[in-house]
Parts: sequence; structure tokens; C-alpha cells
Amino acid sequence: MRVGIPCPSRLGEDVNGSYGLLRLLRISVNWITWIIGTFLIVVSALFCLSLVAPIGVSADIGTSNLLGFVAFLIAIDSWSQWIARRSYLLFKKGALPWLTQRVRNAFLFLRKQHQFLGWLVVITAAAHALYFLPILTRVSLYEVVTGFIALAFLGLGAGLGWWIELVVRRKRASQRLRLLHFVVAIVFVLAFIVHV
Repeated sequence: MRVGIPCPSRLGEDVNGSYGLLRLLRISVNWITWIIGTFLIVVSALFCLSLVAPIGVSADIGTSNLLGFVAFLIAIDSWSQWIARRSYLLFKKGALPWLTQRVRNAFLFLRKQHQFLGWLVVITAAAHALYFLPILTRVSLYEVVTGFIALAFLGLGAGLGWWIELVVRRKRASQRLRLLHFVVAIVFVLAFIVHV
């Protein structure tokens, strides 16, 4: 992280995109991620609470579907860690150091936030699913089945991610386990697309 005022020659480069703007304002991207994530957790919790107790927040299908869509977007962001890593390894061999550094920074950010984003997907998807439990008979069978399939793969992916974390702490990480986690994440995304 740079300290001080950015030099004028790099100013144009720094303001390209929201990441550059955050750097100019000296706002940590990690803080923004955690603030937005915490906001989504609070919204999900209030939404679930509004299903069982009148708290002044109305639970409606639009909010539920929005939470489901947010879960999907966060899953894609979390899943893109693999793409960023592969891109970094590919660009590292090339002669484009400026592109390699940008892809490396994206990969390191995604890797650092991967667990938080993964749990955020589980929380927002669970809030979406909880909305429909009392009214399952009024929802089409196709949406119910595909939703449960997507949720099952999400749960399996979260369980595998938790298991990987335990194995990494014991210094016995398995590439096959990571690959299985990645494949389950792809199947979840595909199941979600079918669900929608």
C-alpha cells in the first residue's frame, strides 16, 4: 500500500475504476468488502426475523429474490478466484508486467476474502430459501426442486471449504479436495442458473 500523495504521472492510472478511486481516497478495499458483507448479513437476519416476528420490516418475494441474486453474484466473485489464479500464472510467463501485477492483486484480494465471501453466499442464500419454506405449496415444483438442488450443492461446497480449512491448518492440504470444492462451486452456479 502506498503512503503519501500519488505522483501526478500516476494519477490518471489510479482513478481508472473504483479500486483506483478507493486507493486515492485511502480507503481499504478489505474494509469496504467487510462493511458491505456485514450489511448483507444484517439485511438477511432482519429478513429472516421478519418471517417469524413482526419487527416493522415486511418480508416480500422481491427482497427474497434479491438476496438470492446477491448470493449468486457473490458466488461468482468468490469463484473467480480460480480464474484470477490461472490468469496470473499465464500472464506471469508473458512479457506484460503491468497486467500481471493487476491480475496478481485481484487474485490476492479474492484469496484473502474467499472464506468471508463464501459464508456470505451461504447466509444470503439461506435467507432466500427460508422465505419460501412456509409457502412451498404455492411455488412451482420446478423452482422448489431446482432451488433445493442448488442449495444442496452450496451446502456441500461450504462443507468442503470448511474441511479444506481444517486440513490446511494441519498442513495436509489435498489438491483433489480443492478441485472437488471448485467443481461443486461450478455445479452450484449451474444449478442456480437452471433455478432462475
